[in-house]
Amino acid sequence: RDEVTPLGQPQTVEVVPMLTSSLPVQNRRAVLQFYMTAGELARALRGTNGRLDEVLSQLAEIKRALKQSPRGSEQLLEQARQLELKLKDIRESLVGGTVLSRYNEPDRISIANRVNSAMSSAGSTYGPTKTHRADYEIAKEQFEAVLGQVKRLVEGDFVNLQRNLEAAGLPWTSGRPIPQLKE
Repeated sequence: RDEVTPLGQPQTVEVVPMLTSSLPVQNRRAVLQFYMTAGELARALRGTNGRLDEVLSQLAEIKRALKQSPRGSEQLLEQARQLELKLKDIRESLVGGTVLSRYNEPDRISIANRVNSAMSSAGSTYGPTKTHRADYEIAKEQFEAVLGQVKRLVEGDFVNLQRNLEAAGLPWTSGRPIPQLKE
């Protein structure tokens, strides 16, 4: 019922590992730092992929509006389609999902797969291996390269497309600013 009731005074607890690992113990602070850093990469990747999904959904709506409206033009439709194709290619490199992978055929490793691999040892008593660290470094490098493209396409090309749609008087679609009332 939105009430907090203290159950007693704060207590200090010391946490110690219960088991002795068979492998040499890594520096726990360094291990924690690795997972915190890899977690930030995972957060940025999820946010980027979420934004891509939003824009792709808006582009699908824009394409429908362009096809149905007499104010739609082939040029605007082509601009939307080219942007959609570029964003889908980027999303594929971020999270996978190619036709090959759907049929369990060998495919390139997505950035998300590499991040997941880097984080996969988080529950172990040993910590990340060289392979986990290498997966993180590769994923970080690939993500940084892709992020520049995403920003250019979403914050540049997509915004320009939306301006062009507004200038053409196309019916409003989600994600666009509220139209100005013309007298």
